[in-house]
Amino acid sequence: IGMLDTSIFTSQKAVELVSLYASGGVRKAIRRSVCFAIGPATAHTVRKKLGKRVVRVPREFTSGGLISLLMERKIGRCALFSSEKRSDELLRFLRRHSVKLHVPVLYDLRFEPSLIPQVATAIKRRCKGVVFTCSTAFEGIPDDLLTDLEKINVVAMGTRTAVALRRKGLTVTVPAKSSVQGLVSLVGSIA
Repeated sequence: IGMLDTSIFTSQKAVELVSLYASGGVRKAIRRSVCFAIGPATAHTVRKKLGKRVVRVPREFTSGGLISLLMERKIGRCALFSSEKRSDELLRFLRRHSVKLHVPVLYDLRFEPSLIPQVATAIKRRCKGVVFTCSTAFEGIPDDLLTDLEKINVVAMGTRTAVALRRKGLTVTVPAKSSVQGLVSLVGSIA
């Protein structure tokens, strides 16, 4: 990756993978850069795992919130550390405003097919609802599992995830605020 002016983390998992597998040079470049995290938990993980003391967090813990915060500064050479499926809006913004953009693929959030029997059993036996935190987690779910999901509460972390779930014909509830706190509050009111 080389020199960085800006580093952006959109999940704790991305931070953990960078701390485990990135070279010392990449970790040093991150520590020297202006660092942004999508939320306070991710920022805490950056501080703990990568030794970066100052990490900026948007008021709204979404890609849109990150964009609003990034608009206030010159981005320069940038690295976006995230899952394979990242916000198209954030990616477009960074491509337009970065001098050089690095976008390593750290992990994939698609549904793991080997888990289908366990998920189906859990839904049929005791599960009252399921939470999807991103639209990619929903990819690969077979139609017979969709039928089971129609019988329980389906909660989406945000609008983009809700749209993807609704396209599959599911009734979806979305928290008033697309944040962990909003999600916890909604799930608490449903339970």
